[in-house]
Amino acid sequence: MTRIGAIFLPTWAPEALLPLAHAADEAGVDELWVWEDCFKQSGVAAASACLAATARMTIGLGLMPAPLRNVALTAMEIATLERMFPAASGQGSATACSRGWSRPVCGRPPR
Repeated sequence: MTRIGAIFLPTWAPEALLPLAHAADEAGVDELWVWEDCFKQSGVAAASACLAATARMTIGLGLMPAPLRNVALTAMEIATLERMFPAASGQGSATACSRGWSRPVCGRPPR
């Protein structure tokens, strides 16, 4: 079975997210993925808003920068979303401490 998905980039204006989520849900899109980028937007807030505002679409929360997030608090946030919206969420995380933007966050000096 083919599934259709969409993404919402964290560089886009956050006020555009809910109209896009509504339109995608009404158009029959199966999944909408949001993620966060350092110093741009919160992926958890975006996913929460989409989960509350859509009726049938899976909302994915991808690429939460691990150096910025405490593991226990991240688990607590994801567990809360899973309990509130058990059939409609997915998540992922990543780290890239070798990248220029993340080196100071990881406690490493800039190159």
